[in-house]
Amino acid sequence: MDFAIFFKLLWAVMAITGGLVGLWSAAYASTKGRSSTSWQPVPGKILRSRLVRDHGHLEPRIAYRYWFNETEYEGERVRLISFASNVRSLVQPVLDRYGATQEVTVFVNPSDPSEAVLEPGGQPAGVLSIAVGALLLLGFGAYVLFRTLAPLFDTAGAA
Repeated sequence: MDFAIFFKLLWAVMAITGGLVGLWSAAYASTKGRSSTSWQPVPGKILRSRLVRDHGHLEPRIAYRYWFNETEYEGERVRLISFASNVRSLVQPVLDRYGATQEVTVFVNPSDPSEAVLEPGGQPAGVLSIAVGALLLLGFGAYVLFRTLAPLFDTAGAA
């Protein structure tokens, strides 16, 4: 097999695999987000509220304490899909909603009480961006695969 064809096929398979994993991730995030709307609400308290730079993006870090079945837990998830941005004005409202020492409602997964969020439900924009990225990767992989394999099966010019 030609070395160039091998690498094109390898890229195509990796892109298609990445696209399929991305679509699965989007479906999982959407399902998990919907399920969090039925999680049990419990009282909680904000411990710390700060903005951190993580991998070049600004991300709100909200630490909170909550109690479930007479056991104390700590969490940091605002939503199931984390929100980060390079634009402070997009992230700041999350910090403004959760000031230190504020009493809040925490939504706890009853089957795994260590899993909790302050804002249940999906984040459609996050799920959509994962799905669009996955579809683009899948399309790119399919295109490369087709362009690489089509000449190998072209029998019109072989006669």
